[in-house]
Amino acid sequence: MLIKIIENGLFGLITEKLSLTAESIWFWLLMALAVVLSMAAGYFLGSVNAAIIISTKKYKSDIRNHGSGNAGMTNMFRTFGKAGGFLTLFGDIAKTILPICFGYLFFGYAGAYISGLFVVMGHCFPIYYRFKGGKGVLAAATMILLLNDARLRSSCFCAYAYCFCDYCNRHTFCFDGIGNDRNIYPPLYRSLVHHYVR
Repeated sequence: MLIKIIENGLFGLITEKLSLTAESIWFWLLMALAVVLSMAAGYFLGSVNAAIIISTKKYKSDIRNHGSGNAGMTNMFRTFGKAGGFLTLFGDIAKTILPICFGYLFFGYAGAYISGLFVVMGHCFPIYYRFKGGKGVLAAATMILLLNDARLRSSCFCAYAYCFCDYCNRHTFCFDGIGNDRNIYPPLYRSLVHHYVR
């Protein structure tokens, strides 16, 4: 029973029990419901921004008013230190895992992918914060690790490797506040940035 739910979700279980086929309108209605629930779980839970909540409740100051203005883990580390950064890390991981589990429940593997995608969208464009959120790097990385798809991992690795180089090149990642001297970059990294990012 549990394996069937993980593979096809409640959608698969219900359609099997009721002997519904693709020729039935109820089959498509149930599928649409499973997809919408997976999307909603991902987006609305993904819109909960741990950085904003922690910064306003614990530190009494909105993280978006500090540093790079980004409501994410990196800016929390820079602004409020390790405690704020790690709390944001755990919060973002938890809010990614939970809706992906809901996606599995509703629509199996497909639901997990849908929920994971909408978690990242919710993190970047949260409905609760006027669609101004973080960059979604941690949420996307958590989704990639959970879904365990080699093709997804490799493609996302290439995308986020580019983003990492872009962060560093623009001084918005780990090199903030140490000046504009490009000699601070290690020679190998500097050559990669100038060759691929510029």
